[in-house]
Amino acid sequence: MDSIELLELKKEIKDLKQFISELSFESPRFEYTSEHINELAGAFAKARLGFEKIGANKKSFDKSFADFPYIISKVNDALASNGLAFYQYTTIEDDSSCMLVTSLIHSSGQFINSRVRLILSDTDKNIDRTLQINKRMQALALLGIWPLEDTLDDGGDAEYEAKIIGEMVGTEVSTKKSKSVITKEQYDMLIKELEGEPEIAKMIMKRYDITVLKDMPKESFIEDIERIRKIKLEKKNR
Repeated sequence: MDSIELLELKKEIKDLKQFISELSFESPRFEYTSEHINELAGAFAKARLGFEKIGANKKSFDKSFADFPYIISKVNDALASNGLAFYQYTTIEDDSSCMLVTSLIHSSGQFINSRVRLILSDTDKNIDRTLQINKRMQALALLGIWPLEDTLDDGGDAEYEAKIIGEMVGTEVSTKKSKSVITKEQYDMLIKELEGEPEIAKMIMKRYDITVLKDMPKESFIEDIERIRKIKLEKKNR
């Protein structure tokens, strides 16, 4: 290659680099953080020192816990006094899925976000329950807090709970996460079967080592539905 060809090649490379630099790439559709979070981080560190102790204000079938409004009431003053605002909202994606967005924003404009897909049911009551549960979980995660929880007396149901565990898991508990989880239709069916049966739902999550029912493995779904119905029938006949 002579000097003239080399110069032409260098010019072509330079022109190509210029062309690439001038291309307008689409920016990401969702930003999880602002470019800088130094001011937010400093303010948040101070705010955490002012968070009130979070105990429990509600009782479920097996424990006491802090619900979402109570948790937020314990941190709002500390956040606001340090120029921080916490808020949540839902969006509908192009594929019609519903996303919950959770944001912590500083007066400087710096922010951090999280978002999670919501699997919604067919009734307003269940939709609200799903929303409240996810709002609580995302708030706890983004704010880096966890309320104190006190285990309640089981009311003499320990023996029955052991029976449920036996029905659901047999002789051993699976701790392997499935790569294939249930579909939205299967999730809706599961929620209908488990309505009013929180103890059975708890056993399912314990069996599969999951924290939300939407992560239940797909491969054994039919067998699990049959087990649930059997347990419900036995419970009814107690």
